[in-house]
Amino acid sequence: MKKNGNKYTVKDVYRMCIVTGILLFIVSCTFGIISSSNINIVPFDDVTANYISFNNSNTTDMIKVSNLEKLSDTKGVSFRNRSNKNFKVLGDKNHTFQIVLYHIGTVIDDQYIHFSLSHQGKEIIRYTLDQMQESPNGGKIIYEGVIKDEEDWNLKMWVDHTYKGSVKNISYEIRIQ
Repeated sequence: MKKNGNKYTVKDVYRMCIVTGILLFIVSCTFGIISSSNINIVPFDDVTANYISFNNSNTTDMIKVSNLEKLSDTKGVSFRNRSNKNFKVLGDKNHTFQIVLYHIGTVIDDQYIHFSLSHQGKEIIRYTLDQMQESPNGGKIIYEGVIKDEEDWNLKMWVDHTYKGSVKNISYEIRIQ
């Protein structure tokens, strides 16, 4: 910048004000975008383990299916259902296992809780929880099988669209036993 003696010219002062204003605007916009985005926020229903190992069935490895929505069966098994989780069952071949669901959060009558379980991309069962056998520790056994290889599973859950009550905070966890 040019100095006229020890003073800046009026033109220099205007330039500094404009440049400072533009920089403040850019910084405040960038801060606003960063603070309003969900970059550092972990969603409530995030997977707490990306696989469930049969060998670790006594640990806290679990997958949480959270915030079930009221849906018809057609929408419940479709891509519109956000309450679904993909997981793998790992372990020694030929060991039997059970996929068990446990209530967490708000509890409603099991007749209104629907689910669809797919194995290797193919739907194998679709029921309501009241049709499933109860496990000794209070869960609902939705599948019993034998480990063959690393297996890909998908569980979709929803609340029957005819349910009249609130569906706030209806969640379940999946465990392998």
